[in-house]
Amino acid sequence: MLSVQYGDSCYSIGVAKASDIISVGCGKNFVTYNSQLMYLNHGTSNHQVWSIGHQLKSNQLYYLNSFGTMVYVPLDDPSNKRTLFPANPSHNPSRIAMNDDYLAVSNAEGYPLLVHSFGLKTSNSYYLYGKWLRSLKFHPDGDLIMLDNDGLVCQYRIEDDKAPTLIWDCQIKGAYALCVDQNRGLVYVTGQENTLLIISAGMCI
Repeated sequence: MLSVQYGDSCYSIGVAKASDIISVGCGKNFVTYNSQLMYLNHGTSNHQVWSIGHQLKSNQLYYLNSFGTMVYVPLDDPSNKRTLFPANPSHNPSRIAMNDDYLAVSNAEGYPLLVHSFGLKTSNSYYLYGKWLRSLKFHPDGDLIMLDNDGLVCQYRIEDDKAPTLIWDCQIKGAYALCVDQNRGLVYVTGQENTLLIISAGMCI
Protein backbone atom coordinates (compact mmCIF):
# COMPACT_ATOMS: atom_id res chain seq x y z
CA MET A 1 0.00 0.00 0.00
CA LEU A 2 1.28 3.45 -0.93
CA SER A 3 0.50 6.45 1.23
CA VAL A 4 1.24 10.15 1.39
CA GLN A 5 0.69 12.66 4.16
CA TYR A 6 -0.35 16.29 3.99
CA GLY A 7 -0.59 18.76 6.85
CA ASP A 8 -4.28 19.76 6.56
CA SER A 9 -7.47 17.71 6.70
CA CYS A 10 -8.37 16.41 3.23
CA TYR A 11 -12.05 16.71 2.32
CA SER A 12 -12.05 15.61 -1.32
CA ILE A 13 -10.32 13.43 -3.87
CA GLY A 14 -10.79 12.94 -7.60
CA VAL A 15 -9.39 10.49 -10.13
CA ALA A 16 -9.97 11.16 -13.83
CA LYS A 17 -10.81 8.20 -16.06
CA ALA A 18 -7.96 7.36 -18.47
CA SER A 19 -5.73 9.80 -16.61
CA ASP A 20 -2.70 9.21 -14.44
CA ILE A 21 -3.61 12.13 -12.17
CA ILE A 22 -5.07 11.96 -8.66
CA SER A 23 -6.34 15.28 -7.28
CA VAL A 24 -6.72 15.91 -3.56
CA GLY A 25 -8.21 18.88 -1.70
CA CYS A 26 -6.55 19.40 1.68
CA GLY A 27 -7.57 22.41 3.73
CA LYS A 28 -6.99 25.44 1.50
CA ASN A 29 -4.64 23.50 -0.76
CA PHE A 30 -5.03 21.34 -3.87
CA VAL A 31 -2.41 18.69 -4.58
CA THR A 32 -1.92 16.39 -7.58
CA TYR A 33 -0.16 13.02 -7.72
CA ASN A 34 0.26 10.32 -10.33
CA SER A 35 -1.08 6.78 -9.84
CA GLN A 36 2.11 5.80 -7.95
CA LEU A 37 1.41 8.71 -5.55
CA MET A 38 4.42 10.63 -6.79
CA TYR A 39 3.98 14.37 -6.22
CA LEU A 40 3.26 16.46 -9.33
CA ASN A 41 2.27 19.94 -8.19
CA HIS A 42 0.05 21.94 -5.85
CA GLY A 43 -1.58 25.30 -5.32
CA THR A 44 -3.65 27.23 -2.79
CA SER A 45 -7.22 28.48 -2.45
CA ASN A 46 -8.72 31.35 -0.46
CA HIS A 47 -11.18 28.90 1.14
CA GLN A 48 -11.43 25.19 1.99
CA VAL A 49 -11.35 22.91 -1.06
CA TRP A 50 -14.54 20.88 -0.72
CA SER A 51 -14.84 19.00 -4.00
CA ILE A 52 -12.30 18.48 -6.78
CA GLY A 53 -11.93 16.95 -10.25
CA HIS A 54 -9.73 16.86 -13.35
CA GLN A 55 -10.73 17.62 -16.95
CA LEU A 56 -8.57 15.52 -19.23
CA LYS A 57 -9.11 17.39 -22.53
CA SER A 58 -7.87 20.71 -21.19
CA ASN A 59 -5.57 19.25 -18.48
CA GLN A 60 -7.24 21.51 -15.96
CA LEU A 61 -8.14 20.99 -12.32
CA TYR A 62 -11.57 22.16 -11.14
CA TYR A 63 -12.51 22.63 -7.51
CA LEU A 64 -15.43 23.96 -5.50
CA ASN A 65 -14.46 25.83 -2.35
CA SER A 66 -16.34 26.30 0.91
CA PHE A 67 -17.50 29.77 -0.19
CA GLY A 68 -19.32 28.19 -3.14
CA THR A 69 -16.93 29.46 -5.83
CA MET A 70 -15.94 27.19 -8.73
CA VAL A 71 -12.30 27.61 -9.76
CA TYR A 72 -10.27 26.07 -12.57
CA VAL A 73 -6.50 25.64 -12.59
CA PRO A 74 -4.26 24.87 -15.61
CA LEU A 75 -2.08 22.05 -14.34
CA ASP A 76 0.88 23.26 -16.37
CA ASP A 77 0.62 26.59 -14.48
CA PRO A 78 -1.14 26.08 -11.10
CA SER A 79 -0.58 29.71 -10.07
CA ASN A 80 -2.81 30.87 -12.94
CA LYS A 81 -6.12 29.79 -11.40
CA ARG A 82 -9.34 31.50 -12.49
CA THR A 83 -12.98 31.61 -11.40
CA LEU A 84 -15.35 29.65 -13.64
CA PHE A 85 -18.38 31.17 -11.94
CA PRO A 86 -18.70 33.20 -8.73
CA ALA A 87 -19.92 32.12 -5.33
CA ASN A 88 -23.14 30.06 -5.31
CA PRO A 89 -23.92 29.77 -1.60
CA SER A 90 -26.29 27.05 -0.41
CA HIS A 91 -27.54 25.84 2.95
CA ASN A 92 -26.73 22.28 1.87
CA PRO A 93 -23.29 20.80 1.12
CA SER A 94 -22.22 21.17 -2.52
CA ARG A 95 -20.27 18.61 -4.55
CA ILE A 96 -19.09 18.35 -8.14
CA ALA A 97 -18.95 15.61 -10.77
CA MET A 98 -17.32 15.95 -14.16
CA ASN A 99 -16.42 14.21 -17.38
CA ASP A 100 -14.86 15.52 -20.60
CA ASP A 101 -18.08 17.30 -21.63
CA TYR A 102 -19.81 18.57 -18.49
CA LEU A 103 -19.27 19.81 -14.96
CA ALA A 104 -22.19 19.20 -12.58
CA VAL A 105 -22.57 20.97 -9.22
CA SER A 106 -25.07 19.99 -6.54
CA ASN A 107 -27.08 22.41 -4.38
CA ALA A 108 -25.95 25.67 -5.98
CA GLU A 109 -27.99 28.88 -6.26
CA GLY A 110 -30.89 27.24 -4.44
CA TYR A 111 -31.26 24.55 -7.13
CA PRO A 112 -30.43 20.84 -6.77
CA LEU A 113 -28.31 20.85 -9.92
CA LEU A 114 -26.15 23.23 -11.94
CA VAL A 115 -24.62 21.94 -15.20
CA HIS A 116 -21.76 23.64 -17.04
CA SER A 117 -21.08 22.63 -20.65
CA PHE A 118 -17.38 22.76 -21.55
CA GLY A 119 -18.30 22.82 -25.25
CA LEU A 120 -20.74 25.74 -25.05
CA LYS A 121 -19.00 27.39 -22.08
CA THR A 122 -22.39 28.01 -20.47
CA SER A 123 -23.95 27.07 -17.11
CA ASN A 124 -27.62 26.30 -16.36
CA SER A 125 -29.45 25.49 -13.12
CA TYR A 126 -32.25 22.89 -12.89
CA TYR A 127 -34.93 22.29 -10.28
CA LEU A 128 -35.47 18.61 -11.21
CA TYR A 129 -37.49 16.86 -8.50
CA GLY A 130 -36.88 19.48 -5.82
CA LYS A 131 -34.58 17.52 -3.50
CA TRP A 132 -31.12 18.51 -2.38
CA LEU A 133 -28.44 16.06 -3.48
CA ARG A 134 -26.13 14.01 -1.30
CA SER A 135 -23.92 12.64 -4.05
CA LEU A 136 -23.46 12.76 -7.82
CA LYS A 137 -21.16 10.95 -10.27
CA PHE A 138 -20.94 10.63 -14.04
CA HIS A 139 -21.55 7.16 -15.47
CA PRO A 140 -19.10 5.94 -18.17
CA ASP A 141 -21.96 6.18 -20.71
CA GLY A 142 -22.08 9.96 -20.08
CA ASP A 143 -25.24 10.06 -17.94
CA LEU A 144 -25.29 11.62 -14.49
CA ILE A 145 -26.08 9.45 -11.45
CA MET A 146 -27.47 11.31 -8.43
CA LEU A 147 -28.60 10.46 -4.90
CA ASP A 148 -30.97 12.78 -3.05
CA ASN A 149 -31.65 13.28 0.65
CA ASP A 150 -34.60 10.83 0.59
CA GLY A 151 -32.51 7.93 -0.76
CA LEU A 152 -33.68 8.20 -4.37
CA VAL A 153 -30.99 7.23 -6.89
CA CYS A 154 -31.59 8.68 -10.38
CA GLN A 155 -29.91 8.48 -13.75
CA TYR A 156 -30.26 11.62 -15.89
CA ARG A 157 -29.22 12.18 -19.50
CA ILE A 158 -27.36 15.48 -19.92
CA GLU A 159 -27.48 17.27 -23.28
CA ASP A 160 -26.49 20.79 -24.34
CA ASP A 161 -29.23 23.42 -23.93
CA LYS A 162 -31.79 20.84 -22.76
CA ALA A 163 -33.22 20.05 -19.36
CA PRO A 164 -31.81 16.75 -18.01
CA THR A 165 -33.93 13.72 -18.97
CA LEU A 166 -34.74 11.12 -16.30
CA ILE A 167 -33.72 7.62 -17.49
CA TRP A 168 -34.49 5.64 -14.33
CA ASP A 169 -34.70 5.96 -10.57
CA CYS A 170 -34.43 3.58 -7.64
CA GLN A 171 -35.48 4.15 -4.01
CA ILE A 172 -32.99 2.86 -1.42
CA LYS A 173 -33.82 3.24 2.26
CA GLY A 174 -31.02 4.77 4.27
CA ALA A 175 -28.87 5.53 1.20
CA TYR A 176 -26.14 8.02 2.01
CA ALA A 177 -23.45 7.96 -0.71
CA LEU A 178 -22.75 6.45 -4.12
CA CYS A 179 -19.91 5.79 -6.54
CA VAL A 180 -19.70 4.49 -10.10
CA ASP A 181 -17.45 1.74 -11.48
CA GLN A 182 -15.95 3.41 -14.55
CA ASN A 183 -15.04 0.05 -16.14
CA ARG A 184 -18.22 -2.01 -15.67
CA GLY A 185 -20.74 0.80 -15.24
CA LEU A 186 -22.12 -0.53 -11.96
CA VAL A 187 -23.43 1.90 -9.34
CA TYR A 188 -22.58 1.22 -5.69
CA VAL A 189 -24.75 2.77 -2.98
CA THR A 190 -24.42 2.62 0.80
CA GLY A 191 -27.69 1.57 2.47
CA GLN A 192 -29.10 1.10 5.95
CA GLU A 193 -27.58 -1.29 8.52
CA ASN A 194 -24.08 -1.04 6.99
CA THR A 195 -25.12 -2.50 3.64
CA LEU A 196 -23.65 -1.85 0.19
CA LEU A 197 -26.03 -2.19 -2.73
CA ILE A 198 -25.25 -2.60 -6.45
CA ILE A 199 -27.45 -1.03 -9.11
CA SER A 200 -27.23 -2.04 -12.76
CA ALA A 201 -29.37 -0.52 -15.54
CA GLY A 202 -31.70 0.95 -12.95
CA MET A 203 -32.39 -2.36 -11.16
CA CYS A 204 -31.72 -2.61 -7.42
CA ILE A 205 -29.79 -5.84 -6.86
